[in-house]
Amino acid sequence: MLVVVHDRDLESVSHALAIRNFPSTRIQSSGGFLRQSNHTLLVGMPNGMVEQAVTIVENAARDRVEYVSSLAGAQLAQPVEPQAVQVRGATVFVFDVERYEAI
Repeated sequence: MLVVVHDRDLESVSHALAIRNFPSTRIQSSGGFLRQSNHTLLVGMPNGMVEQAVTIVENAARDRVEYVSSLAGAQLAQPVEPQAVQVRGATVFVFDVERYEAI
């Protein structure tokens, strides 16, 4: 499982996974709609444990509202009101791994 998690939710998500025996590897990343700092967690697990891991991430990551300035008003040289944007705490990708070895 690959989890892209907002910087503010990194500790709560990785801790919630770890205490339930889902160790993860962190990779710092950035990008997305608001170009904010985030992290990518790589989480390996046996078959049948995916739903439990997704639920853990859902419960540990928080949705939030961020405010961004619109570029449309800047082209008109008018003051721009910040706009509220709903931001998710994490995005989860689930995929099968053909082979895994701890070396």
